Amino acid sequence: MSAPRRLGETRAQRALVLVAIALVSVTLLSGLVVCSVTTCSMMSVRDTCPHGPAFHSLAVRAVTRDVDGSVAVRLQGKRMDGLTDAYLYAAEVQATAGVGAEVEAGSDTIVVRLAEPPAPGTSRDAEVTLVFGCRRDELGCGHPGRGDTHRLTIGVTVTAEGETFAASNVTVRDEFTPPTGPG
Repeated sequence: MSAPRRLGETRAQRALVLVAIALVSVTLLSGLVVCSVTTCSMMSVRDTCPHGPAFHSLAVRAVTRDVDGSVAVRLQGKRMDGLTDAYLYAAEVQATAGVGAEVEAGSDTIVVRLAEPPAPGTSRDAEVTLVFGCRRDELGCGHPGRGDTHRLTIGVTVTAEGETFAASNVTVRDEFTPPTGPG
């Protein structure tokens, strides 16, 4: 059965229309195949990135009063192999008012800083979270989906003993948030 002819339509015109329809169909079909292959290849990528803490075995190295009047609790540990200073410095700091944190240059030390120290004979609890970005580019590893995050939360109690300070009740919690969705 042939398609109905329109008035004045030639065989050549009908042939061109059929060729155009065929080309559009092939283009759409090849696009679906490419998408399917891309999706399948993304799903077959294994997660080769390490998910351990950026720092482990953190322990209090020193508690000092800095020249600006703040109290600095220096925690020293071992950073994960391959993590550079630049990656560690890029961490987002989330803390309560008056509490901060930073990674000391070229070391395995995190400093938790209290802008206002506790009064003599009292204690103050501090908690700070360092949010580290995806390690995929940093470590040359791979995983499917978007970037993941690693959160290192440090809690510490600082006690004022006259003019000196002590740290106790140190807690360290590492949380991994896996990647979601296509990358």
